[in-house]
Amino acid sequence: MGNDLDTRVRARVHTFHVDADAVHGVASAVDLAMASLTDHPDFRGLLFLERDGMRHEILAITLWADDGLEETEPEAERSRRQIARTTDLGVSTKHFDVLRFTSPDGATGRHLSALSAAN
Repeated sequence: MGNDLDTRVRARVHTFHVDADAVHGVASAVDLAMASLTDHPDFRGLLFLERDGMRHEILAITLWADDGLEETEPEAERSRRQIARTTDLGVSTKHFDVLRFTSPDGATGRHLSALSAAN
């Protein structure tokens, strides 16, 4: 099954769990860690998700065009370590191909390059 986007888009997903009192600290750590990644020309977005529970599950998803995912791997590893310092269970990282992206403003996966210019 191929990718139907004009530009190859990949996602890096960091997953981890934290106690409720550490959620704010993790959000700050993610912001700090992402600062260097968002300057990359192939950066297309960040989605930060939280699922409430006994231990909050957090997903930090970054989107990358072309070779951005591979080119930012050293920075992503530093980010993962920085985030891991605020959690006690470590951080899981996986990479995915983005098959389609659609937003309410009508942007689709074919327009991901325009999204970075708008930010």
